[in-house]
Amino acid sequence: MAREARQFARAVARESGRPVTEWDERLTTSHAEREIRSFDLPASRRREKGLSDRIAAALLLRGYLERHPGQERDEGSAGQKTDEPA
Repeated sequence: MAREARQFARAVARESGRPVTEWDERLTTSHAEREIRSFDLPASRRREKGLSDRIAAALLLRGYLERHPGQERDEGSAGQKTDEPA
C-alpha cells in the first residue's frame, strides 16, 4: 500500500478512534473483469459504465468478510440495529 494511503489510514483511525483495516486491492479490478466475462452477459452489458467497479467493490467486501468471519460489532458500529426510528 502506498505511503500516503497508510498515512491516511492512521489519520482516520486517530481521528475516529476506530480501528482501520488496510486492504490491498491492486488486483481487484482485473478479478472483477474476469468475473464479468464469466457471466455470459451481452457485450453491451459487460461494457456498462461502473459495472467492473461495482463487482470489484463486492469482491473486496466478500474478501474482507471471509477473512474476518464472525466478528461482532461493538457499540457504535455502523449498521448497528436500534429501536429508534430513523
